[in-house]
Amino acid sequence: MRGVPINEGVRHSSSPLITVLDDDDTWEPDFLDTMIRGLDAAPADVGGIVCQTQIIEESSVEEGLNVQRTYPLNDDLQNVTLARVAVVNAFCIHAFVYRREVFDAIGGYSEALPVLEDWDFNLRFLCHSDLVVIPRILTHYHLRPAVKSGHEANSQNAEFDLHKFYESRIINAAMRDASNPVLGQAMASAAHTRWLERRIHSVESKLKSAADKIGKIDSRTKELKDRR
Repeated sequence: MRGVPINEGVRHSSSPLITVLDDDDTWEPDFLDTMIRGLDAAPADVGGIVCQTQIIEESSVEEGLNVQRTYPLNDDLQNVTLARVAVVNAFCIHAFVYRREVFDAIGGYSEALPVLEDWDFNLRFLCHSDLVVIPRILTHYHLRPAVKSGHEANSQNAEFDLHKFYESRIINAAMRDASNPVLGQAMASAAHTRWLERRIHSVESKLKSAADKIGKIDSRTKELKDRR
């Protein structure tokens, strides 16, 4: 469970600010300085600060970790709301600096989740406190799309089915929790939004396919008419 080593690390530290950097992700050189300055400038009751992230797709370690393409993950991230994070985890764990007091107040990361512990933590965090945003790419999320298993594989590729199961478990648990109806309502609304988005995407794909076929028929019809 990923929450166990994170919690152990935090509890054995003394810093008033916390951040987590996975071994295969990276920061810009000025990440810590920029984030801490931004949090210092925020209202005292703001619990943390996040920034934007760039995806770096690369080859395997065996192939030299060669960069294949880069693109922004969340360049539309200007603010963070519970409603948005209920739909999708809007920022990466290593793009987040937060106050230790909030970690203590919400009980740290779940030690019962093998995946999505950061999403669960972020949801509970936002039920407790607000975040500010640095609208700059200061972090990099390294992906290896071709690696589907083993220690090099990203969890979203190697553990897709596990992600979907625990996504539903987090949603259901929030909706059942009568002590926090706000989160339950947010998760219910978000689940419906995701379902609608999938349906819309499916319809759009079918319409595009139909339009392509009609275009080919029109083109063939025109060719036949021109031959007459």
